[in-house]
Amino acid sequence: MSKATNRAEELFENWCCRVGITCNRIPTQDGRRTPDYKLVVNGKTIIAEVKDVEENREEKANKRRINEDVEKCGIGIGEAERGTPGKRIQGKINKSQISSWLQQEEHSGPAILVLHETDTYKHLKPEDVMAAMYGELTAELRASASEIRPGPMKSGGKRKMTEDSNVSISAIMTLTQTAADQINVNVYHNCHAKYPLQTLDFPDTRHQYKHPTLAEWRDHPHDSVLEDRFLCRTEPMMERTHSDNLARHCASFSPLSRHDR
Repeated sequence: MSKATNRAEELFENWCCRVGITCNRIPTQDGRRTPDYKLVVNGKTIIAEVKDVEENREEKANKRRINEDVEKCGIGIGEAERGTPGKRIQGKINKSQISSWLQQEEHSGPAILVLHETDTYKHLKPEDVMAAMYGELTAELRASASEIRPGPMKSGGKRKMTEDSNVSISAIMTLTQTAADQINVNVYHNCHAKYPLQTLDFPDTRHQYKHPTLAEWRDHPHDSVLEDRFLCRTEPMMERTHSDNLARHCASFSPLSRHDR
């Protein structure tokens, strides 16, 4: 394991060491940018690219302004003017080297984008990851004779994960450090991934999968081999019962092909 170059890599390497994952840095190739690590998990290789989500110029200026006036306005920095949900994560997806590198290296296997936040704006909340991966959060207004209320949240436009875009990224992993110096790890699965990540690849983490029709994350039991395509199916594909799908996946222990969606 090589020496980390930033806080995100340091936390990621520490976490890999703690859970017993072999973590080897990918060397730079003739000046060409590459993902950061090759992980060896259960005998297979998983590619990882690790990035810090740092304060940009606008956020730094905004924080200075709030700090100067916080007593008068009473706004907490962590919730102030975070901007468009998911925008900062989408910027990291756009700059990821995973897709181009995997094509040149002919790697056939999962790859993850690992994000760690270094500022106070909290851009890595579940709703931010949802908006970045699957589109802007939208809700229909439902009117009755007595009231107007919002319906359930659904995914809208400007999504980064589709059947044709960023299929090389199997999941987004977020790292956050608690006050007790512990590392919280969340894995948000890409239901369009060419090579899906399985829960058994990282058994001691929280795995979350998109609801098939709503903009909601659903936890998945760690002891199941059912992978994310079940929860990401569209409504016509949900005719089988949960037990039928679970039995079929447990029997095969292999991801569905891209033609079986």
